Amino acid sequence: MPDVPYAKGGPALCGAGLDSMTLPTGVTVWAMAGVVHGYLAGIGATRDLGHRVVSMMAPRTRGTLRVPPAVQSVLAAAF
Repeated sequence: MPDVPYAKGGPALCGAGLDSMTLPTGVTVWAMAGVVHGYLAGIGATRDLGHRVVSMMAPRTRGTLRVPPAVQSVLAAAF
């Protein structure tokens, strides 16, 4: 994601369907998740693509976040 301004101030945090999130370890991951036929698929990678993860699960709830808590947990464990 290039350094571009966000309409509400600060740098942009998402683009091309991806959201950035900084994990508790300090690693910034670009990720997204989507539901297909009851399964929650998620992808995530560091900006340099040095670390990548793909997940699929059948959670009881998805929530309203683009990167739901279940996917955030997988990302935190993987990175």
